[in-house]
Amino acid sequence: MNTVPQRTRVIQLYRQILKVAKNWKAKEEPNTISERQQIIAEAREAFREHKKETDPLVIGKLIYKAEQRIVQAEHYGIPHARPEYLPPDTAYSVRTKTQNFQKMSRKRKTERDGPIRRDQ
Repeated sequence: MNTVPQRTRVIQLYRQILKVAKNWKAKEEPNTISERQQIIAEAREAFREHKKETDPLVIGKLIYKAEQRIVQAEHYGIPHARPEYLPPDTAYSVRTKTQNFQKMSRKRKTERDGPIRRDQ
């Protein structure tokens, strides 16, 4: 992967974050200035932290995460990362957990009573 397009994308991304901060309006008007400063400070810190990164795959992942954060900030109206309250397997996978439970109960019956016969 060529690093020149990534470099330009990173610069565009930084400018986009600064535009988001400049046009930011908090849900509560008195917090607008502090939230703008928070956005800029977090962006500076993240970009400085990863400025020596040379691996194109890692850079691509960082660009993707930054783009996600911009979309989340614009959608939810919060300047910080959207919290993850539940582990990834608990939110919407109730059906798979039920299926796993059914498999486990079948396995226990098999271990206890011998093989389950289908002809009964």
